[in-house]
Amino acid sequence: MLRYGYVMRRWHITLFGGIQVDIEEDGAIRPALVEPSRLALLAYLATEATGSFRTRDSILALLWPHRPERRARLALRQALYHLNTRLGPGLIVRRGHQRLSLDAERVSCDVHRFETALIEGRFRDALAEYRADFLEGFFLTSQPESFEEWTRVTRLRLLDGAISAVTAMSEGDFGEPEDHRFRLGWVHRALALSPYSESLLSRAVDLRLQRGDRGGALHEVDKFSSRLRRDIGLGDSRLVAGMRVRAASRGDGTAVRSAREVRLPADGLRVELEEILSGRLDRVERMVAAGGDGDAAPALRVVVERGGEGDGDATATVRIEEADA
Repeated sequence: MLRYGYVMRRWHITLFGGIQVDIEEDGAIRPALVEPSRLALLAYLATEATGSFRTRDSILALLWPHRPERRARLALRQALYHLNTRLGPGLIVRRGHQRLSLDAERVSCDVHRFETALIEGRFRDALAEYRADFLEGFFLTSQPESFEEWTRVTRLRLLDGAISAVTAMSEGDFGEPEDHRFRLGWVHRALALSPYSESLLSRAVDLRLQRGDRGGALHEVDKFSSRLRRDIGLGDSRLVAGMRVRAASRGDGTAVRSAREVRLPADGLRVELEEILSGRLDRVERMVAAGGDGDAAPALRVVVERGGEGDGDATATVRIEEADA
């Protein structure tokens, strides 16, 4: 029996959460030991679409951009020999002398499965593949900027795909018995992937308010605000400040203070908040009506004032007063 025949050997490449290569033979799977610089070449070939080829020149520019061409080509030949020796023949396919790829029929890669599932709308399957960021924790000694930039761009592209899948799961109708918790759970998973996304925060606040959970909505904004300050030293943006006001309001636009319903403007005091947070004004007022029927509803005054400075950023406070106060 031909132990290393083409039919009997397959390769499983994992690129989410680092990089790992496993060899499958006769139903048994074992990990392969490959030097990091050779793994970088393998990762570059593996992320290309199935059946597509990379040019030798693109590989040289990525991994050995500062070496003289003769030395860079020698390094590439040595890397290909190393992969062939450690992983077995047949893994790398050549088209002519200049183009390289992996055997699409015998190589399985989690990045390919992820992207295929995204295209086909199988979002659960896609997210099952996305266990961590692309090549997380993988670095080369004297890592060239070209490889670092390629890794960063690829990581962001795949992350965007994961976020879009999570968002689709939070918005779709999947017939779950507790649909609200199901959707909110996916939004929280998206926030774990993109913790500073204001659009995802807005989605979480909306889901909370749809259930009348104003306390939960405020908690979402507070967690987000604390994360901004703790991780990157930023205060609330205008949008986040506006969501804080909206979170304290009913989903239909009415806020509650001391059991009195207040009809807030449709724009959620956006103009007033922008004036305060931009530093153009220190205090802005707007007259609003309390909840009630017809002319009997009393007039109230909403006061938006500049608060204290937190880490150099202005804060805004909103207060509701009787009109004659």
